[in-house]
Amino acid sequence: MREETGLDVTLEHLVGVYDNKSFASVAAYQFYICCFRARITGGVATPSKETLEVVLTSPDAMPEDMSLLQRTMVLDSRAAVGDAVEAVYQ
Repeated sequence: MREETGLDVTLEHLVGVYDNKSFASVAAYQFYICCFRARITGGVATPSKETLEVVLTSPDAMPEDMSLLQRTMVLDSRAAVGDAVEAVYQ
């Protein structure tokens, strides 16, 4: 997290493993994303070469241009308190 956002975090748990092709991705290749729930413990929000802007926002106020996959991960992270979800949506 520090490398891409400037923030220090402590991982709480695995939220889920997500298959981009299950979310109608138009990418030329298939990939999987491991999503972890984490708690910010320090640092300063700072952009990087891979991150143009770092914005902390409420899950209730997500940007309009987020993909279905991104929205699903945020909502699953908010709800996750136990076992990881099986993130295969058809």
